[in-house]
Amino acid sequence: MHFALVFFLHRNGEVKKAIGDAYIPNPKEAAKIAVRFYSFAPYGPYWVLKTDYKTYTLVWSCVDLLNLTNAQFMWILARERELDPATVDELHKLATGYGIDVTHFSKTDQTGCDS
Repeated sequence: MHFALVFFLHRNGEVKKAIGDAYIPNPKEAAKIAVRFYSFAPYGPYWVLKTDYKTYTLVWSCVDLLNLTNAQFMWILARERELDPATVDELHKLATGYGIDVTHFSKTDQTGCDS
């Protein structure tokens, strides 16, 4: 079963919409999702590391680059503009426990975004 992912990105006062196609390759591991944002692109792994199903989801992705290295990405997705700093700290600690360097994380500026 495929489902759509819709993200709204806010940059420089502009709203951009990203629509992706996703599916769960193995129903026994429902937190491991395959996602792509272009029909000609390969699916990339998106793993849900933690969610409370109401407020936030911590997502990680690691993609092999020519068997030489990899590119890792992580997002804290939230339904509100601000998360409780204690929650963010908890998610950073969880990521660090997985060996993920969170010192390069940046917070998206949401100034001027509509409610």
